[in-house]
Amino acid sequence: MAPPAVVSADELPAELFVGKDAERVTMDDADFKLFSWAELLDIIAEAKLELLTRVPSELRRYLMWKKGAVARYGSVPNYVLEERLHWGPDPALLVPVGRGLLQDRRDYKILFNDFPYGFEDGVVHIVVWSKFRIHTIEPPTSSREKPRVEAADAAVIEDFVESTFRAPLGMAKGDVAWFKNWAVLMSIREIDHFHVLLRSPPVDGLTRGEGWTVLERIMGADDVEVRRKWGSMDARVALLGKS
Repeated sequence: MAPPAVVSADELPAELFVGKDAERVTMDDADFKLFSWAELLDIIAEAKLELLTRVPSELRRYLMWKKGAVARYGSVPNYVLEERLHWGPDPALLVPVGRGLLQDRRDYKILFNDFPYGFEDGVVHIVVWSKFRIHTIEPPTSSREKPRVEAADAAVIEDFVESTFRAPLGMAKGDVAWFKNWAVLMSIREIDHFHVLLRSPPVDGLTRGEGWTVLERIMGADDVEVRRKWGSMDARVALLGKS
């Protein structure tokens, strides 16, 4: 189900002007400040994930797409399960077969974020979906304690990000980050997932063959349009889709 190419604020139904999105959907992209890599690292470190948002034009596309997905599939989770993850509609498909989080390739999938946040060029946004629950500690908003992923699961994710993304792509530790949205921020709570951000991955190498082999091995068959989506997320490497 493809999202609309361009959506103006005038095209959005009134019921979509809600919550924190109500003001941003009417903004011009030129008035939106893209998140720098340094800002992203600070937001993740301070657990202020509520600050992350999409570029206004992308937000409008997302809201219109969401409206269509709900009308056709009943909910966004239903769409993701059936069309993106292929873990539905049969509930049995969502039952893990491995022993734990990220231990069995059949229990997780790696996809590009179809509607990434408003990051500066060069930041690639990937989502890892898991049949296993990712446990978090989420203190009440009145607490000074920061929400976080429980230590055991955080360690598993750290190892996974290192062995699956950073090491194979030959990237510096400071150029790879991950985060998990807290329950109150999740648009899809029924399927657990976390986000992986790659800053300026080695796209030059990817055009020469071996790099693409690495990336396509990472993504597997989960996202079959790897080259086109990779290139479209960064204007500087848009021609990668033609390689």
